[in-house]
Amino acid sequence: MKRHLAAVAVIIVALTFPGLTLAQNNPRIGTWKLNLEKSKGFPGPPPKSRTVTYEAAGKNGQKCTVTEIDAKGDSTGGGYTAQFDGKDYPVIGLGPNITIAVEQIDAHTAKFTAKVAGKVVSIGKGVVSDDGKVFTVTNNVIQASGNSTIEVDVYDKQ
Repeated sequence: MKRHLAAVAVIIVALTFPGLTLAQNNPRIGTWKLNLEKSKGFPGPPPKSRTVTYEAAGKNGQKCTVTEIDAKGDSTGGGYTAQFDGKDYPVIGLGPNITIAVEQIDAHTAKFTAKVAGKVVSIGKGVVSDDGKVFTVTNNVIQASGNSTIEVDVYDKQ
């Protein structure tokens, strides 16, 4: 269970960062690669690599796809399609009953809440740099014990 929650938290961090409502102005649309040297606080061993791709979805949403090679060398991934309305949307590929809710704060910042079976497992925010080349996701990962860990993931635009 602990490994499952850690995997969910890691992927949720990668999956989460809504941007602008208009795709042509969205600084996050495209492909991002995790910068392991600048990232910290993983709840388990860090992955060997992670790539996140964002596409516009509908008038006010996004589709997010993640591919990762975990610390053991196994391929994993997931994704979601969500609107930026704070409602829960299913996360596919990580197991049953996983949802994410995203809300846009401003053009470069968003907040998110991830749940497993209705229980909050992570809360955080993502910020795209002014030059659009880096985004940083700060995530409060809540363990089953109630303890939490702060994870900071830094991604470079590809």
